[in-house]
Amino acid sequence: MKKVLFTIATQDYVDKAKQLFSSVYHKSGWTGDYLIFHDGIRNEDLNWFKSRDIFTHKIKSMIKSPVKTQWNDSIWLKLSIFDPYLKRWEKALYLDSDMIVRYSLDDLDKYNGLWAASDADSKILHQFNHGLNKTDTEQILISRLKKKFNIMKTALNSGMFWFDTKIIDKGIISRLLRYYDDYHEIIFSPDQALYNLVFYGKWKKLPKVYNVLVPKLYSSQNHHHVNGINIHLLVYPKPWVAKKEFYEEWKANIDRADDIDLRKRITGNKMSLVDYIPAVIYNKLLYLIYGWERSYLIAVPKLNRLLGKFGIVIRKILFINTNRKKVEKTR
Repeated sequence: MKKVLFTIATQDYVDKAKQLFSSVYHKSGWTGDYLIFHDGIRNEDLNWFKSRDIFTHKIKSMIKSPVKTQWNDSIWLKLSIFDPYLKRWEKALYLDSDMIVRYSLDDLDKYNGLWAASDADSKILHQFNHGLNKTDTEQILISRLKKKFNIMKTALNSGMFWFDTKIIDKGIISRLLRYYDDYHEIIFSPDQALYNLVFYGKWKKLPKVYNVLVPKLYSSQNHHHVNGINIHLLVYPKPWVAKKEFYEEWKANIDRADDIDLRKRITGNKMSLVDYIPAVIYNKLLYLIYGWERSYLIAVPKLNRLLGKFGIVIRKILFINTNRKKVEKTR
């Protein structure tokens, strides 16, 4: 099966893309191709990727923000990731460049169709301005949205997509443009809001460990509890700016990015049950009991104390059972 892992980058995100590819190469054992979709990257920087047999492809954003917003150019460029260029591969894995990959991605091969992880436990409604301070126009648009979609359905997070490239057609582009024209006045994050409408009822949910969301209001003292196959750094300020939580790991990855050699693949680190179960429990309890951003302000200290003891018990049980199996195999 021909597959490709790709991200997008503008000039200011070159280092972030290098870090992502480095973590994929050194930790996941990815056996497919690597690709960067880009716009505005200098030739000397593109040559870094090309010299490592990483495919490069220039794309343009279909939509330009009519006004200056908090969203950078990469966000708007992300609306063009379902490009026909990908059809030279059978399957494609898109990852945001603010991710750190820690474990093998091989298990994705068993999933067919379009897959993504949920956006914490938020709903489609939360991708739009639905608060009390809506203008009359925004109220009308929300009402129109409710008539067309069940906005209480779980929302996908657009930081990761795993998909069969045969889903790519002109319909994706036409729907993106139509929904942008209809709802751009009430969307929060443009790419995520629009992809939730474009792929409404068409995507399947991956386990959360494939896209562990570290939110904006995260407490730095708790970051060592976070684990998953892909760590999605939504936290602000970003690690490469603040140089605190996750920075050491991020910096270690980028420091060995020059060692990427796709002619010599490295065996990936498969996530064991010892790591998987506490990670799943930690994330599910966090999202389920306390909700999204609020959970990281209120719940984390309490949950850490609970899982500090509970997680140790789980790990000991799994470790004992794993060792027993190893001993039995050697007999």
